Amino acid sequence: PKVFVVNGLTSFIGNGEAYVIDSDKTLTSVTIPATIKGVPVVGIYGAFRDNNNLTKVTLPEGIKFIGEYAFYNCYNLAEINFPQSLTTIGDYAFNCCQSLKEVNFTDSLTEIGEWAFYYCRSLAEITIPGSVKSIGGHAFYCCFNIENLVIEYGVERIEYGAFYDCDKLVEVVIPGSITYINSCIFECCDMLEKVTIESGVKSISWGMFANCPKLTTVNLPETITYIEGSAFNQCTSLKTILIPESVTSISSDSFYVTTILVVYKDSYAHQFAVNNNHLYFVAEFTENPDIAYGTSVSGSVKD
Repeated sequence: PKVFVVNGLTSFIGNGEAYVIDSDKTLTSVTIPATIKGVPVVGIYGAFRDNNNLTKVTLPEGIKFIGEYAFYNCYNLAEINFPQSLTTIGDYAFNCCQSLKEVNFTDSLTEIGEWAFYYCRSLAEITIPGSVKSIGGHAFYCCFNIENLVIEYGVERIEYGAFYDCDKLVEVVIPGSITYINSCIFECCDMLEKVTIESGVKSISWGMFANCPKLTTVNLPETITYIEGSAFNQCTSLKTILIPESVTSISSDSFYVTTILVVYKDSYAHQFAVNNNHLYFVAEFTENPDIAYGTSVSGSVKD
């Protein structure tokens, strides 16, 4: 293994691969070379941490991963490209990059680490490609200005609090490819109004949409089997929600006390509402189950 310093970049070379591991903290604009001493550069480890002068980074094709803390607390970093070769963005990689305005993920990316984009408050749009199998815990926590979020079909795991406190999100679609959802994914998203969960998703996790005071519309598929505690707690604008017949488990505190459950007669949700003295009415459908929202159906509200 050898260490080289070239143009303010410290690189480690071993086993035929080069990694950028440190840098001159006075650098303001950086172009990472494709090779160092003829060896391909494949990754970055913590190299630019706490460089408050850095504003722009250009990455070459061949970079496979941006490692832990690579650009941590580079709060003036506004621009970076992600090459097609990039597969992994590590934990805390862009944590507190407050000036970062745009991220364009490619369809080669497979993993976004924990706290990777925490407090990147200048981001306004995010598209997670279907190639990403896992979105790490708190990955986009406190990204206050994200207004448009697209999670493409193919994503499989969303970890704890991934989009917690993304205040400007208005609408969210959860693709049916999701097989695991940790807790509090969209908690405290103050402007969130509409949620659509596509067929294939099996659960609503603990606190998943808790404290979303403007949430008014939630569409659940017939694949949902359980709704965990506090899932919709303090969703004070959610007046009604249709509970699919597929649901076989609901926690007693899953919903805010004034949310009326629209249930199928003799379904698990019907018995849950009765047993827990929760507001509900039984819906009778003729053609389209969507008529349960805002239309006259038979049944009553219990208090």
